[in-house]
Amino acid sequence: MSDFTDKLKVLSQRVKDNLPDTETEEATKQAFILPFISMLGYDIFNTTKEVVPEFTADIGAKKGERVDYVIMMNGKPIILIEAKPAKSDIDKEDPNQLRRYYNVTDAKIAIFTNGVYYRFFSEFASPNNMDSSPFLAFDIRVLPDDKEKIDFLEEYFFKGKFNIEVLLIKAQELKYLKEFKDIFGDQIKKPHDDLVKFFARRVKEGNLSKKQVGLFTDLLKKAITDFINDRINQRLESAKQQEERIEQEIRSQQTVGSSVVTTDEEIEAFHITRALLYQVCTPSRIVLRDSKSYCSVLFDDNNRKPICRFYFNSAQKQIGVFDSEKNMEKIAINDLSDIYAIKDKLLAVVCSYQEPETTETTETTQ
Repeated sequence: MSDFTDKLKVLSQRVKDNLPDTETEEATKQAFILPFISMLGYDIFNTTKEVVPEFTADIGAKKGERVDYVIMMNGKPIILIEAKPAKSDIDKEDPNQLRRYYNVTDAKIAIFTNGVYYRFFSEFASPNNMDSSPFLAFDIRVLPDDKEKIDFLEEYFFKGKFNIEVLLIKAQELKYLKEFKDIFGDQIKKPHDDLVKFFARRVKEGNLSKKQVGLFTDLLKKAITDFINDRINQRLESAKQQEERIEQEIRSQQTVGSSVVTTDEEIEAFHITRALLYQVCTPSRIVLRDSKSYCSVLFDDNNRKPICRFYFNSAQKQIGVFDSEKNMEKIAINDLSDIYAIKDKLLAVVCSYQEPETTETTETTQ
């Protein structure tokens, strides 16, 4: 897990805890918005050259127009930020001031936020004019659960990685992909006549009457729904078969007459662990190996890359979780569902094994 994700979790919890008592725009800036800017690597204390508050400009007949924050790079504005009080309804607020300022600066990114909801804009519809819809939007309270958006922020908005040309390409892809998904969702609920006719003309010759369009609309909705459900069922069946193969492999590794028996509980714990690690590696790289005293979960079936051990042979079940230095911490559990509480520890050790090794790894003591 990245340092950014860890900091994001802390900020997310702070927003949840403090939102009821955060009344003013200034309090919102100090408690919620500035920490977020800082997390992206920008020096919020360098108020003259990097994160400039209350940046002033004359726009047409208006004098002294101000934007709450401007993030600068090489003496030029790269990101504009307009803040609103935390309890304001950001979707009902009009970012006119932000739009006016955007249209007369070199900045290509604008952020409209109340410290809880963030809206990121650029200019994909018309050059030098801020779009009316954002290319990225999120609620920071639930952002820690959205790996795709976290990765996007880390990869393209961090100070050391910021490249406006690359960012705009990726932002445009993100914007249009979201809009395509929204359109697809709408079409599933209520297909447009043009879409209905597109499919109908591939299965029926001749012109379509209004009654026939209605008939084909219902058929198309059912066909799309059935197609999606079939794909989901195929994925579920494939996953089920894979789990059955894993279980058979585990059973087959136990020799006849051996005192080592992998219990159903150990297998279930392994499945839970594998599922939790799916977001950082392919499941086949997580392997179970049993012994008399405990079950080991290994990365790449390598004894030098232990993830955890199941100690289920006593009244008090324990899981031994390793860190990147191969130190093991034993954690008592009462139920297999307790494994979910150590997800971050499991992810951290697997991520450490996927980083380039700088020193030779020694054999883990069994």
